[in-house]
Amino acid sequence: MSRRTSCEGGALVQKRAGLLGLKTVGMFIGGVFAAAAISGSAVAQTKFVGWSAGPPPKGVADDAYKPGDVPDFGDKVKSPAGKGDDYDPRLDPNHPLKNPLKDPGAKWEGAHGRNLNQTQVASGTGDIDWGEKYYEAQFVAPIKVTNRCKTAQPVGIFVNGLPVTFPAVHLAPPGDSIVQGDVKYPAAPPPPLRTGLPGEPGWGHVDFGPIVFPAGMFPPPKMHQPNFGTVKGTVVLWHPWGPDCIGTRITYNVTGHMHFKPPPPPDDGGGPSKLATPDVCEVWWNLGEPPAQYKGEDCTEKFRGLARRFTEKVLPPYVLNAPEKWDWLPTVPEVSVMTGPELLTMKTVAEAVLGHNPEKNRPQPRGWPPGSEAKPPEGR
Repeated sequence: MSRRTSCEGGALVQKRAGLLGLKTVGMFIGGVFAAAAISGSAVAQTKFVGWSAGPPPKGVADDAYKPGDVPDFGDKVKSPAGKGDDYDPRLDPNHPLKNPLKDPGAKWEGAHGRNLNQTQVASGTGDIDWGEKYYEAQFVAPIKVTNRCKTAQPVGIFVNGLPVTFPAVHLAPPGDSIVQGDVKYPAAPPPPLRTGLPGEPGWGHVDFGPIVFPAGMFPPPKMHQPNFGTVKGTVVLWHPWGPDCIGTRITYNVTGHMHFKPPPPPDDGGGPSKLATPDVCEVWWNLGEPPAQYKGEDCTEKFRGLARRFTEKVLPPYVLNAPEKWDWLPTVPEVSVMTGPELLTMKTVAEAVLGHNPEKNRPQPRGWPPGSEAKPPEGR
């Protein structure tokens, strides 16, 4: 995901382009740029106090802070940020928008009244498709983080309802960086008790048998397994409010399917079916995950050969047709020294460009690995 900031008609507008499965984005920020910026003359007038990792003052309730309202500290609490109409959130080290370890939630998105426009939170949404994979699949889910501040900033990563592990906080340098998430799908559910009545839900892998497609049909339609588990959840990137940055909350809606693995081919001691068994590295390359027959083989060289063929034989027509969408693609010499995980990630990125709407999901120039040549834009 890349992001650029512009000032259009006095309003702060942030635009994002997709990466690694990001298909649609949308953003709205209320208020005007002069009121939202926490830099320049505003900082010169009042010093910005950073976040405090300590507990709030005694007597301050968790719900004391509400969007658009001055916090109600009570009569017995001394606040360094003042009270009532004198309250200045920039002086409050306990303000929730300064905390990278806790997601403030969607309620804080947008602008807030009562002279609290500096606490507004920019927001964005995007879609990530993890595609079709097997139960018990393990793979890497990279997310691009763009820090438009002039200094490194902590970015909180919050996962809701997904079998993926990210670092709780990513210290994002100025510009772009990649955070790798480790995904581990659960085991396939046991078969349900069958009653034999009509209308029972299906279960297990379905063998479609030999299928003949009409001549000239290319590419052939993909046969989607009818029995699958649904993957659905969110990943929230929380950029806390800082001296030169407004808070930004980005929500990714993640979806995917988990399928039953097909039964392994019968072991007949090396007969014709044994000879016809596909190479496990080729199956891994095609599926994006190790197959059931994988026994720990080193697939790096095999992946390099498949990647060279992919970049030399498959992609050239697409690159010639729209070269601006493929500025990130590694060269053949670069492919020859890349690691197995890097090659699989390269194929995932390429498939995202080919499979999702390229006009709305165009990767930006970034070199390889993604983000290595990114330059930080001005502001956030």
